[in-house]
Amino acid sequence: MAQLSHSADITCSKTTDERLCHACYLGRHIRLPFPTSSSHAAHIFDIIHCDLWTSPVPSISRYKYYLVVLDDFSHYSWTFPLRAKSEAFSMLSHFFAWVSTQFALTIKAVQCDNGREFDNAASRTFFLSRGVQLRMSCPYTSPQNGKAERMIHTTNDVMHTLLFWASLPARF
Repeated sequence: MAQLSHSADITCSKTTDERLCHACYLGRHIRLPFPTSSSHAAHIFDIIHCDLWTSPVPSISRYKYYLVVLDDFSHYSWTFPLRAKSEAFSMLSHFFAWVSTQFALTIKAVQCDNGREFDNAASRTFFLSRGVQLRMSCPYTSPQNGKAERMIHTTNDVMHTLLFWASLPARF
């Protein structure tokens, strides 16, 4: 490979700032990129994105998961620590009540992955009774729930940075 890269038969338009050329960039792709979403909210709480993250290390308070809720219009996010996955729907229903009380608004659509914590008989009854559209991504296509996925990565990066800055041991 090293000999081929220096050969005159194969060219790479690599620039001096070490960025890859278009062919090299495409050669590293595992799959085709998802198209940019054309679905955008016109008002706050028109669409919320939800995802659940599992921590490799439980917190001191024994929280093993956290639920991320992201408003599509404002990009404001909320995180809720959970001890069990089964608490996710209960927390989401409390969030619905909080939005209704504090903002006098209703959530119109929920975008989430294909997790059972969002797709079960209780959640479907809850969403149907309130006229909320449940939008679930296809199995094994986490990029379809990309906004929530990116928020989880951002939240984890911030938490790790704060833990490092505080010089806390790795068990935290």
